[in-house]
Amino acid sequence: MNLARIRYSKLAIVSLVLASVGALFALSRDGRLLVLAIPLGLMALCIAGLAGWLIRRAAGAMRGRRLAILGATLGAFATVLSLLGLGALIRKEFNRVQRQQQAWNPPMQPVEIPAPNPVPRVPATNFTSNLPIIVLQTSGQPISRHAQTLVRAKFFDAG
Repeated sequence: MNLARIRYSKLAIVSLVLASVGALFALSRDGRLLVLAIPLGLMALCIAGLAGWLIRRAAGAMRGRRLAILGATLGAFATVLSLLGLGALIRKEFNRVQRQQQAWNPPMQPVEIPAPNPVPRVPATNFTSNLPIIVLQTSGQPISRHAQTLVRAKFFDAG
């Protein structure tokens, strides 16, 4: 067999070039290049598979099996790496947005508002009224205008 007449598979070379470009794009931190690396890696994988199949079918009339394997490996690497990079960028952006929302809406702390007319400190035995007495039990939770509080109410008829 004349080795000078045996040529490399063009598909194997194309798959290696696509995979190399995809791997370079996958190593960048730019989101647009990471998105482009995914189809480049997948195309390199498909073309490398086709090249390997054609080389095997040619039964020694074509070379480039190692190039096809390298293209497939590099294409898979580019695809996986770009997917991981995109996931990291999305998570980073989500965390940034979440921090901004927390800075804009800080959690409200309950504030005790003093009563405008406090009850005088006299014994309740001297209290007289014809209005009903309502006792609210909040289990230690403050009552606020901004949040709902579960309470139990007891009504006492003073009249």
